[in-house]
Amino acid sequence: MVSKSDRLPLAGVRVVEMTDGLLDMTGRLLADLGAEVTKVEVVDASDNRSTAASQDGRRPLRFLVENFNKSSVALDPSSTAGLAQLWTLLESTDILIQASHRADEQVLDSEAVHARFPHLVVLSISDFGATGPYRGFVATDLVQLAMGSQLSRSGVWPREPCPMPFDLAHQSSAAQAAWAALVAYYGGLESGHGDCIDFSVFEATIEVVDPPFGTTGTATAGTMRSQEPVDPATTEWTRPKSRPYPIYPCADGYVRCLVLAPGQWQAMFSWLGEPEEFREPRFQTIIGRDQEKEALGRAYVELFRGRTKSELAAEGQTRGIPIAPVLNLAEVVEQEHFRQRGAFVDAELAPGVAAVIPSGFVEIDGERIGFRHRAPLLGEHNDALASVAGGEDFPPEVKRPGHQCAAPRVLPLSGLRVIDFGSIVFGAEVGRLFADLGADVIKVENSAFPDKYRGGAEAGSLIAKNFALGNRGRRSFGVDTRTVEGRGLVERLVKSADVVVSNFKPGTLERLGLGYAELSTVNPRIIWMSSSGFGDSGQWASWLAYGPAVRSAAGLTSIWHYPDDPGEFGDTTTVYPDHAAARVAGLAILSALIRRRVDGTGAKIQVSQAEVVLNHLSEQFGRESLGIFETERDGVPWGVYPCSGDDEWCVICVRDDGDWARFCEALGNPSWAEDPRFADQDARSVNRKVVDAAVRAWTEQHTPAFVTELLQEHGVPAGSMNRPIQLLADPHLAARDYLAAQAQPGFDEPLTTVRRPFLARHIQSAAISPSPEMAQDTETICSEVLGIQTSEAQRLVDDGVLQLSKSSAPAAGVSAS
Repeated sequence: MVSKSDRLPLAGVRVVEMTDGLLDMTGRLLADLGAEVTKVEVVDASDNRSTAASQDGRRPLRFLVENFNKSSVALDPSSTAGLAQLWTLLESTDILIQASHRADEQVLDSEAVHARFPHLVVLSISDFGATGPYRGFVATDLVQLAMGSQLSRSGVWPREPCPMPFDLAHQSSAAQAAWAALVAYYGGLESGHGDCIDFSVFEATIEVVDPPFGTTGTATAGTMRSQEPVDPATTEWTRPKSRPYPIYPCADGYVRCLVLAPGQWQAMFSWLGEPEEFREPRFQTIIGRDQEKEALGRAYVELFRGRTKSELAAEGQTRGIPIAPVLNLAEVVEQEHFRQRGAFVDAELAPGVAAVIPSGFVEIDGERIGFRHRAPLLGEHNDALASVAGGEDFPPEVKRPGHQCAAPRVLPLSGLRVIDFGSIVFGAEVGRLFADLGADVIKVENSAFPDKYRGGAEAGSLIAKNFALGNRGRRSFGVDTRTVEGRGLVERLVKSADVVVSNFKPGTLERLGLGYAELSTVNPRIIWMSSSGFGDSGQWASWLAYGPAVRSAAGLTSIWHYPDDPGEFGDTTTVYPDHAAARVAGLAILSALIRRRVDGTGAKIQVSQAEVVLNHLSEQFGRESLGIFETERDGVPWGVYPCSGDDEWCVICVRDDGDWARFCEALGNPSWAEDPRFADQDARSVNRKVVDAAVRAWTEQHTPAFVTELLQEHGVPAGSMNRPIQLLADPHLAARDYLAAQAQPGFDEPLTTVRRPFLARHIQSAAISPSPEMAQDTETICSEVLGIQTSEAQRLVDDGVLQLSKSSAPAAGVSAS
């Protein structure tokens, strides 16, 4: 009988991880999917800590939740013996992950390692990458969110920006880093070459958390400098004044009420009793309702006042209005929906330490992919080092990379075909991940039910900016899947494909006869991925679920508030978790493709976006379970501070006493720095308010740029709060060629987009191609993929089975009418 661990998609893939705690979740994601991840922990021989026998299991909780499913060996690479052990280990390794705040502080020189082991994928993670003017900067999660512009969209105007309550940048970036490593590894299975990747957390944060240059939320109604409402997809907003995802009090807490689509407003209007004051046409639009938010807010509060959040969510969802309860962490663990789905597990995190934590990010073939065993003790597996380094041969069906093979592909996913039913944000991102790296992504569309993001708000545009930025590089195939012949054409596409992706409400594709059961019969090797807000089972499976509703019901919103006002929530405009969840889905798909090379089987993958949030909050749920309510790592001063100028802010994070000494030196050792109340970290924690007042008095005299440059010169994490528009001129992004122009029909000026997901030696940036018009490629796909003759295509168009684009000239014999 095949064990579960043997069927995990990355079984047989060997990973060595060397980090200073930065993005440990990268290796854990690969370990969850079955990779054999060995954590190499660097020790000094003088410490006499070479074995696990000297360890008592006491590790920070963050370490415990980000390092389970791994093993640990403790080495001293500065010694001859330790370095020899490390080289031996790397000889049989597929992926090396090195992570430290600065690339030049990593234990091994990535280029030298790659030169010695050309088969190896060397993933070098640092705060800002190995090149560019910020390469010497150091950052915390909050610094990344400030410099990446996400902080400027957190909180409520006119209050100060609201700090995020957990490591949002690091958790999201870890999925991008794991994606980078796995993409390079997959490409190496064909070419025989590894790669050397320069991964910047700064760049990943910009792209994955709440991207200013990508697909944004339905109601990211930012404001121009004049504060007048503009198109939600604009990249030119400053700190937003609108509250597009509002939260209202109710009898036992709060609910988030999302009224976005016209039908949702009609349902809400009816629930309110169709009051005359809200009957005017302007209430049909998001912007119109935002202009009357105070009056609407009073009406909602009155409606919700006497009902519980559970009652309101149930009735709202029944009416077709996406309402979600704002649950605290304890309520989430006890919530029946998550119990029904097995979303939590009682896990041994360390010897004698058990806690209730999320059970895993995804399901593959009906199995939860997640926790299997506790995090290792320091050096716990040193005795097995020899067998780890020279174990059994890699499965013969998979060619281990070797430098005597073909030239590496510049786009490693070339040759894959993805049938894309995705829509809006998550759906756009999954397809784009594959298209950007060479896959042939065919977007299946029906003009009767278009992607909600297609409609253009800009004068003269064929499609909206949101859609254009998220759907580049695809081909569009217009077909009516409600017809028998239409479904047959999709089945023929699937026969030629490797992957099917969708993010419809659960059961939609199944009702069309295009679920995994049917399509795996057509193509047993197909990798079928579906995603929804709350998963395809449980009492919330049918809920309408935008990202903000997911965050509320998954517990994140309840902890994302101003420290002095628990009822003033800060996650007002962010689109998380759509982009991060798309990376998790991409990882699962690519892992299944790697397994398919071994056993030839396909896979059924299911991603609940709510459970991505849960797993990102693993440390917070662990704390709740263990009754630990103080963080282990936030220093003093730490937070958002006002600067000179109009609504200008910076972030300063003093991690320890060493940072404090450097901070004081940078400020010229002011007299208040000698105050005995500030003598060490414990003293500053007791006197946090006094410290903050002194620091605030200093920052108010300087610009954010001055504060950032001065403190970074002294090695103290600090960063300006950027608006999205400021990133257009960011010198570091320019030096690393991060942004690109996307020419898009219907737009007078090119759109600003992200050029690439990461920098690598062998993986080049794909050409930036526009997003397709509806059914733009139907004829080409019929001819090249399906082998349909012109006369047959003509009949299918006439019968309404196939659809052609409105602007394309029909081929000879094929009518566009």
